[in-house]
Amino acid sequence: MENRFTSLIEAHQDLLSRGFDKNYNIINSYTMVDEDGKSYKPSQVSVDSFYRFEGASNPEDNSIIYGIKTKSGTKGTLVSAYGSGGSRKFSEFIMNIKDSQENTMLKKLNRAKDELVEMVQKRDKVIIAVVAGIAVGAVLGLLLAPKRKSLTERIVGKLKQMGDHGSTYKKNLESKIKDYSL
Repeated sequence: MENRFTSLIEAHQDLLSRGFDKNYNIINSYTMVDEDGKSYKPSQVSVDSFYRFEGASNPEDNSIIYGIKTKSGTKGTLVSAYGSGGSRKFSEFIMNIKDSQENTMLKKLNRAKDELVEMVQKRDKVIIAVVAGIAVGAVLGLLLAPKRKSLTERIVGKLKQMGDHGSTYKKNLESKIKDYSL
């Protein structure tokens, strides 16, 4: 993320102005708490933004501030040193957030894949039904056409409706597949 701030204080003020008003602290690799004592797991939070700052003369003065959002809707900041002076539990907590978000993304992709498979299976059934309907309609039309013109016209109308339904279903399926494309 591009850092447009010259100091940690500027970045913190910007985050405060955007509603990141809680102060979070890391307890261990799997627990973060706010100033009210409410705890959060990595799967319950996401990183909205972060800014790193390097010390002018000492690498030990490196710091980082994260804008954190929780699933419960609260927003706040996490501040720590980074690099050689950084906290291991802090780094592990941030990595666990990333892992949790990747797992969530994989679950969503798997659900999307399952939906597509189900839609393709339904599409195949619709195609079979349309083909069977056309075949039955054609046979009935040939048998009954000379005797009952109105019945033949109704059968042809129904066949057209089935064809239109199949085309609409195909367009919807293609649209869904496009939505799930990466």
